[in-house]
Amino acid sequence: AAQQYFFSEKFKDKIVLIYEDPRNVGFGPAFRDLRYRSVIQSIIEKNFISRSGTGHLWLSLACLAVAAFIAYWFRPLLAVLLVFVLAVGTLFFGSYLLDSQKLLIDISYPLIALAMAMLFFPVITLGRGEREKQAEVLEEAPE
Repeated sequence: AAQQYFFSEKFKDKIVLIYEDPRNVGFGPAFRDLRYRSVIQSIIEKNFISRSGTGHLWLSLACLAVAAFIAYWFRPLLAVLLVFVLAVGTLFFGSYLLDSQKLLIDISYPLIALAMAMLFFPVITLGRGEREKQAEVLEEAPE
């Protein structure tokens, strides 16, 4: 029971990769032994992927903040293009975290946040520009 507790606590929220050894592809009991050996090898070498519980939330908030900054300081068409570049950068960042840090984040949430930012922030910027133009026209109009 103590050993089971040790394994359940040590590998909680971890993903262990099970792979086949391409040198010994076969069927039968030997094949099953290779799979178990690869699992045990992954555990011994600590070759597992951790899943981030709140990483996607922080990455989503960071993407929204950068997208809001872009939408505020740049023209709408350029802002959409820059947010698209930010989305591509977010994909590369997610790949970097998986490859080098063995950290798995759900990248769909930051991308959904950026898609919403691409749609709504330029529209808000255009609306703000139209209100400013109307205010200027009202100020210039003779009374």
